Amino acid sequence: PDGKPSTYAVAERQRAVGIVAVDDQGRILVMREFKYAAEKELLVIPAGKVEPGEDWLDAAKRELREETGVEAANWKRLGNFYTSSGLTDEYAAIFFARDLTIGEPKREGSELISDQRWMDPVELYAMLDRGELEDSFILIGLALARGEGPGARDEGRGANSTALDRR
Repeated sequence: PDGKPSTYAVAERQRAVGIVAVDDQGRILVMREFKYAAEKELLVIPAGKVEPGEDWLDAAKRELREETGVEAANWKRLGNFYTSSGLTDEYAAIFFARDLTIGEPKREGSELISDQRWMDPVELYAMLDRGELEDSFILIGLALARGEGPGARDEGRGANSTALDRR
């Protein structure tokens, strides 16, 4: 920006999606998954890449179904973000999914998921406050999903308090 020559390294990546899936009790679907770059298991929301030519929502539906076996009747795109704007051009979308049907996952061999469970948002926000959540998709997903619980209005946040609003 200042006109002086510089060297930058940028990892070119595909687009990605993350899904905040909420059941009829207001619980959020999370998984423990080994992440190679972090060299450890992290608590994550379902997420994955958008294939070339694939629609954002179609990718979110596919990733949720493949990773968890869950399908959703209602979807809402909550927002977009760069996953690490200083290192990569990867751009991601977070979706909110509800009215769920539970099935069997069809995971890829590279997905090392050791646990899949439903968690109360209050517990997840307490983990956030204690610094126990480190994955960008779960952090941004929780931030964008506040106010999007089963009773939330699609046109905005605020009037209807839900489980996702409690801390």
